[in-house]
Amino acid sequence: MLVRLMLLDKKSVQTGLTFVLDGPRGPELVRDVPESVVLDTLRRMPTARPPV
Repeated sequence: MLVRLMLLDKKSVQTGLTFVLDGPRGPELVRDVPESVVLDTLRRMPTARPPV
């Protein structure tokens, strides 16, 4: 669901997802990131445990 919402972002005007990432010259637009790369990256991220 998160990726579907990300595709609605105003920066997402090409065929893939678009991110603004910190680069050597400051913020840079990275276009057409494949959805599979984003999903794989999200799966590898640690998740927080809900408070008990």
